[in-house]
Amino acid sequence: MEELLSTLQNIVNNSSHASKSDADVAIARFLIENIAPPLVDLDIETLAKECYTSQATVSRFCRKIGFESFGQMKGTYLRIEKIGSELFKDNEANLKFDSIHDSQTLSNYIELIYDALLDFDEQINFAVIENLCHSIKKAKKVYVYGAQLSGNVVSNFQYMLLCIGKNIAYFPTAQLQIDSIETIDKDTLVLVASADGNLINKRGYFMNELVETDAKKILITQNITIKRIDSFDEVVQLGNYKHPKVGRYKLQLFFEVLINKYYQLYGNIKPLS
Repeated sequence: MEELLSTLQNIVNNSSHASKSDADVAIARFLIENIAPPLVDLDIETLAKECYTSQATVSRFCRKIGFESFGQMKGTYLRIEKIGSELFKDNEANLKFDSIHDSQTLSNYIELIYDALLDFDEQINFAVIENLCHSIKKAKKVYVYGAQLSGNVVSNFQYMLLCIGKNIAYFPTAQLQIDSIETIDKDTLVLVASADGNLINKRGYFMNELVETDAKKILITQNITIKRIDSFDEVVQLGNYKHPKVGRYKLQLFFEVLINKYYQLYGNIKPLS
């Protein structure tokens, strides 16, 4: 579900809002604008008519974003609202406002984050960080994987290292992650960022294919109880696993440290005069 919504977001966000001639943009915008309440009776003919395009164009759009047919895309599309509601319920954990105790609720949540970051600070091993920087530097290919919030963090990691000349490949969708497997070889360094292990647990096919590759595989997580953790050559633990909500903050801090250590070691090397 999150992959479809993210794909629709990217199509719309990377287009002119005034654009009306691009069929893909029109389809994506119509779908986004009608997520709730869900259009349970939507058919390919209606979607084509609403977007001033043909049914063949709608079918091509569905295939282009990773679905075999309009029907398959619609099935995923109709689940967005329900799963979105579940995500909001999860997001409310430890941060549920009631307009009466909001200040205390926020203070308690900040304290939770503070404790987690202190734990991270106490357990961080800079020798591990420097070894990881060295592995990244010497690797011919570096592939990084993440999903949702972890994906946003590793996308920024990719951007920062590209700025100083280190080529990093990031694959933002489940299908692109699966497609990337065939290009992995023994010279590839694979970094999987998953604060709580959701990417490992929910993308079974991808993981099955990944563990069969010859690449060196490193997992970055706060949850070392997840299944298949033994499939990785190394595991970088982000402190103790105290609460799933705080993992995102530790992961972001870890990559900020990793970026700055990499720059310190390799990003500002001046040629000998």
